[in-house]
Amino acid sequence: MTVKIEGRHAAEFLVSEANGTRSRGTLTLKAGQNLPAGAVLELDGTGDAIAFAGDSDSVAAGILWEATDASATGTNADTPVAAVIRDAEVNIDEISVENDDTAGTIKDAAVTSLALIGIIAR
Repeated sequence: MTVKIEGRHAAEFLVSEANGTRSRGTLTLKAGQNLPAGAVLELDGTGDAIAFAGDSDSVAAGILWEATDASATGTNADTPVAAVIRDAEVNIDEISVENDDTAGTIKDAAVTSLALIGIIAR
């Protein structure tokens, strides 16, 4: 029997959000990024969304709504994406950061930064 493993579904990380669509917004995912649903995003110097790096300059801008491939194998261009950008609760186990270390310090930094924009990870 073939075993199939599903990736994260769109908005699977979301526990609750503000009324209507107030928690959501649109960001532009920078070309070259290939990220799963629930990826924490930050803005680069040009205002495009990229994977949260967790360095001293990183400030979370939101969480990617659904998996998006803006890399050379995908759209290969800056791509508008939906994201949770404010006032929401999310499942901490279902959000992700790129290149986290074994101690989880980058994810911890992302959770702290998300709280500053009203996104609480539980």
